[in-house]
This record gives sequence, structure tokens and C-alpha cells, in this order.
Amino acid sequence: MIDSLRAWVQQHALLVLIAIGIVVAGVAAVQLPKLNRVDRMSATAYYTTDDGATFFQAPVQTPPFKTKDGKEAVAAVLFARGDGSPAFVGYLIRCRADARAAEDRQRQTGAVEGVAGGAPRMVVGMQVKRPGAGEWVDGDTPEGMAIKDVRLPDGRIPVPIIPE
Repeated sequence: MIDSLRAWVQQHALLVLIAIGIVVAGVAAVQLPKLNRVDRMSATAYYTTDDGATFFQAPVQTPPFKTKDGKEAVAAVLFARGDGSPAFVGYLIRCRADARAAEDRQRQTGAVEGVAGGAPRMVVGMQVKRPGAGEWVDGDTPEGMAIKDVRLPDGRIPVPIIPE
């Protein structure tokens, strides 16, 4: 049976190539819009100026930054409960002042300084806190990891909301 299949494929090589091309084009047609969606998602993020009470979507910037009305904005990581209720801010993110200064110098000079293994500055200098309470802590400490481990009151893990 395999020999007869091989013989058929050899006799109809052009037809097989056309069929493979159609399949590849179909897969590309389905997958490319998903890739474009990822590009759009990475262009914006959620931010808050009132410690997570409200949030807004804007182009990606390194927080904290000043808004047009002079308020300091930090990143807000949103979650859904999965029951149709409104989204909520699980935790806030900002860049430490020293990491921000190094990032600014890097933008000006193009030189990367003090980044182990080429890790992005926002990962190295990231601080987190819960909305409405607590102090800012480094995101890579046990305290920071606990803040980023967002849970619902019943212990379930909420669904992260990615900006579109």
C-alpha cells in the first residue's frame, strides 16, 4: 500500500505540491490575524492615576509617567472574575527610579548597563503593590511575587485581561 501511495505521489507531484500550498495558505490565513492581534495588544497597556480605583488604556510607556493633566500614572494589571462582573485591578506596576534613570541613559547612548543576561529593564527594576493599600516592593522578591499571585476570594485564579 505504501509503495502504491508513493507511486501515486510521484506521478501526481504537481497536484501534491498544489494541495500542500493550499493547506499552507489556509493555515497562514488563520494564523496571521492572530499574530497581528498580538502586535496590537503590545501597543497599549492599562494605567491608573488613583491607586487602582479607576483605569484607562493608553500607548505603552514606562511607568510612572505624568499624564496630560499632571497626574502620575502607573501600570494597572487587570483581571476578570469570569462571572460577567466588571474587571478589577489586581496589582500596580512601576519602574524604580534608579532603573528608570538607567533606561533613560540607555535610550540616549544605546549602551546597556547593569542588566544581567540582557533582561529587560522593566523586569529588573519593576516594583509592584496592591491597589489601595501597602507599599511598593520589588517585583522579584517573595513579597512582590505574593502580590502578583492574584486570587479571587474563593481561591480561584482570575483571568488576566490583555489590552486590544
